Amino acid sequence: MAGSYQDVDTESEMDEDTQANLCCPHPLSAALSIIGFPCWLTSIRTIEQNEQAAVMTWGQYRGSIVEPGLQIINPCGVELRKVSTARQTLDIQNLKCTDARGSPIFVSGNVVYRIYSAKKAKVDVKDATKYLHEQSPM
Repeated sequence: MAGSYQDVDTESEMDEDTQANLCCPHPLSAALSIIGFPCWLTSIRTIEQNEQAAVMTWGQYRGSIVEPGLQIINPCGVELRKVSTARQTLDIQNLKCTDARGSPIFVSGNVVYRIYSAKKAKVDVKDATKYLHEQSPM
């Protein structure tokens, strides 16, 4: 069906990411940031529109930042893994397959997708965009 598009933006398919505790995500981070107070000067991070971030503290997932804007984040032991949540497209060009009679058919199309969860895209999967490109027949 050429030109058909269905937006799958239902609440039942989305798992809510937990809100991250940005100032005191771990007791060790809190202690180090109190001792090294000047490091807080580098703690302001920007989350753009159509972007989310998974907050990792000492290698463990602590929560996600889902609202855009300036965020003050404890700078000791905290890593932000950002992901774009804007709609993206993937072109599938000239995939050759056969029908039931053995006749060759060439199929091409576009896949429109959107990443809804920073945790699933950056913690559960190593690289979500690369995974989609590898799984699609090109």
